Amino acid sequence: MSALIKKKKQQEFLYGKKKKSRKIKILPKQNMTELPAPSETDEVDALRPDLSQQASLFETGSLHVNGVIAIALFIAAGFAEIGGGWLVWQTFRERRPWWYAVAGALVLFLYGVIPTFQPLDSFGRAYAVYGGFFVVLSYLWGWVVDGMRPDTVDWVCCGVVMVAVLTAFFWPR
Repeated sequence: MSALIKKKKQQEFLYGKKKKSRKIKILPKQNMTELPAPSETDEVDALRPDLSQQASLFETGSLHVNGVIAIALFIAAGFAEIGGGWLVWQTFRERRPWWYAVAGALVLFLYGVIPTFQPLDSFGRAYAVYGGFFVVLSYLWGWVVDGMRPDTVDWVCCGVVMVAVLTAFFWPR
């Protein structure tokens, strides 16, 4: 078998057989002045979100509701991440059954989904603020679940990190 045929068979195995390309019918150019002006009911415009109407987290009246939702989602994501990680830890470090790791992986997947419901419009800011909640929730998890009571320095660090992330969260932009 020649090297070219062998290479082609390897590519077919890895990427599947190439589909025959379809010929594209090219329409004649149209004058742009002949095209109708887009209307408000245009199908494409209907699918696009109107960002000028999007409620900001810090708009009057929405700060309380969206702030409570965002903080609740930070806490839910924190428990999912810490709980999932704890289950995997139990499997590999504490020799618990294999299904702990499987359950942990499922909970960690859920952790990846929860932040998508955030009312915040910035991925980076949402995850940065979440990081502070993660620190505090990690200490609380260790205390409640593992019996490792945080010391004074741990509590000071929790206070510093929460002041920082809440400043980033609530700072008007």
